[in-house]
Amino acid sequence: IDRRKGLPVTLGVLYLHVASKLGLDLCGLNFPGHFVLRLRGPDEALVIDPFNGGALLTAADLLDLLRRIEGPEARLMPEACEVAGPRDVLLRLENNILSRAIRGNDFARARAVVTRMIWLAPQRAGLRFELGRLEVHAGHMGAAADAFATCLDLASDLGEARIADMAEEALRRLKTKLN
Repeated sequence: IDRRKGLPVTLGVLYLHVASKLGLDLCGLNFPGHFVLRLRGPDEALVIDPFNGGALLTAADLLDLLRRIEGPEARLMPEACEVAGPRDVLLRLENNILSRAIRGNDFARARAVVTRMIWLAPQRAGLRFELGRLEVHAGHMGAAADAFATCLDLASDLGEARIADMAEEALRRLKTKLN
């Protein structure tokens, strides 16, 4: 903790575990790009940043944090303060591991992580897209095409137009490359 090494979400998971043992109403939030916690008390709720010394965050602090992550035009939307269920927390942990694997150019590990994430959340089209990109990088064009096609089907079914468009374009580029 003192060296500020490790995965930020992991510290949040420790908070959640201890709070559960103490009977406290603590949950993770789906805040983008930074894992924060909400502690409900009898009269109010507090937002805690577990990775920054347990700092208490106000709405203004959350907006500042969001703008540092997403840019100066970002707006704090209600979904950023929705509860992250256990599966969401686990996916965030895996996503941090994925980011580190990609930054370290460990693409075999990244593919393994994305495969685990798909097992946890098979209906998330974006994970299939990421798997397709990693398969292309590994030279597995057939597997990449399968991942992009599955992504396109899922995204179309879920009304995720942006991801569907990205998958369609990736499939088109892949077919061009293979011809």
